[in-house]
Amino acid sequence: MMRTAKILLVQQSRSAVDWLSPVLEKKGFDVTKARSQKAALERLATDEPHLVIIDDTCPRLSGPKVCRAVRKQSQHVPIILILAESSRGDEDTGATMHLVLPFTSRKLMNRIKKIMPREESSVLRVGELALNLKARSVTRGGVTHHLTPKQFKLLELFMRHPGQVLTRRLIMNQVWETDYLDDTRTLDVHVRWVREKIEANPSKPIYLRTVRNVGYCFAVPEGETSTTESAEGEETM
Repeated sequence: MMRTAKILLVQQSRSAVDWLSPVLEKKGFDVTKARSQKAALERLATDEPHLVIIDDTCPRLSGPKVCRAVRKQSQHVPIILILAESSRGDEDTGATMHLVLPFTSRKLMNRIKKIMPREESSVLRVGELALNLKARSVTRGGVTHHLTPKQFKLLELFMRHPGQVLTRRLIMNQVWETDYLDDTRTLDVHVRWVREKIEANPSKPIYLRTVRNVGYCFAVPEGETSTTESAEGEETM
């Protein structure tokens, strides 16, 4: 299980399981809380959590309704819906798993381990750059920079296709999930931010190069290689 995995906990202040957040944080998870459906959907879009836990024991929060909204926005994120003891848990909510009270923290952790996405635990390397897929950070020359979700997606896309020219349409589709090309300033701004973290001189990029009227290309400097390191330290070219 990923020690740095991000969990979105949808829970109001009055809850039968208000111990959830402290327990999850103690186990090493990065926990973000949302107290409403609107806040949960906003967090889902910006934080891209690895798991969503929705607490239906709160008096003014409809867990099944929130769960269906989350599932509509994200088809792949695993969801645990926590239900009160009196609930049968047979409603179609879109949850990956229903957990009915009472249950122990050990049972919760076992369920999380069962449905949490497998850790990729690898590092992409191109020359002096190392992209940590687990921590979502990039290291160059011994200096590590944290990446926002969109910066990470953008850099990962480039580093998985070294030497290939990627069109603006493809990049917008893969990173922003849109084919809208009337305004690609957002892409240009994110490219600039990424360059500031990976280039010795962002105004004269070595890695992330502009291909005029087409898009961008992630170049592998001469004499440098591109590798992927697994958790066991194996490398694949």
